[in-house]
Amino acid sequence: MPNRRVGALAAALCLWAGSTYPEQARFVSELAWTVDNPSFGGLSGLEVSEDGQSFVAISDRGSSIRGTLRRKNGVISSVEMVEITGMQIDPIPAASGRIFDAEGLASLPDGSHFVSFEGVHRVDLYDTFTASPTRLAPPTIPEGLYENGGLEALAIDTSGRLFAIPENKRRRIPDYPVLVYQNDIWTTPFRILGVDGMRPVGADFGPDGALYLLERSFHGIFGFSSRVRRFDPGSTGVVTGDVLFHTPPGTHDNLEGIAVWSDEDGALRLTMVSDNNFSVFQRTEFVEYRLTP
Repeated sequence: MPNRRVGALAAALCLWAGSTYPEQARFVSELAWTVDNPSFGGLSGLEVSEDGQSFVAISDRGSSIRGTLRRKNGVISSVEMVEITGMQIDPIPAASGRIFDAEGLASLPDGSHFVSFEGVHRVDLYDTFTASPTRLAPPTIPEGLYENGGLEALAIDTSGRLFAIPENKRRRIPDYPVLVYQNDIWTTPFRILGVDGMRPVGADFGPDGALYLLERSFHGIFGFSSRVRRFDPGSTGVVTGDVLFHTPPGTHDNLEGIAVWSDEDGALRLTMVSDNNFSVFQRTEFVEYRLTP
């Protein structure tokens, strides 16, 4: 479980090492959430409605959760679960890895959802989570993927292009491919430079049309550090993007899902959820940052 004192110590160590980051996003709120249900936990993908009130999340044990975020004075005050449902996971012939490990989520206006899985790497399109999905043709990734390092970050733009970014690769190269699916074809228009050992875990498009990438790193007893970078989806080559915030270890838990929306004042909000790995030592929490004008 994150510890504020440990986080403060880690922050001091970062400053001592000369590591500083520009802050373009302001912390707004953090709220731990628990549900008395054995299927609850491991939340890895998140989508939030345009008004920031309702959400859908997926877990790494193949469940979907719908709920409502309540706020007071712009701060999350409570979370209400509407339903938790097991996703339809069709058998995969000759599969030797985990088939239920849902990681990335991107929702379409018609209510259907793209979901990426790792273990047995794939991207499926669900009309509803209880119906058999349609499987997308797999992308070609020359550097390969580790079993526990698949296409974790999914996002879809207003034209219907699906963006997918892997968490980890077999070849130790310093950047990550941005894979784009359109008209049944995968392309790689640009790559994201890896910085400070942070790995992609979640993505979303904001109302401004920019691509927002959530990254994290694990620091042992010090906990997790988190970062969000913003990218132009029309980029080419290898890009670094803009750092919106970068937390020292222990500030938040294992943030993996991100949704970007515009609040009533017109400011962009970054709503994130953590994956507790079904561990008593971690927690599920909703965290929000607000972009400064």
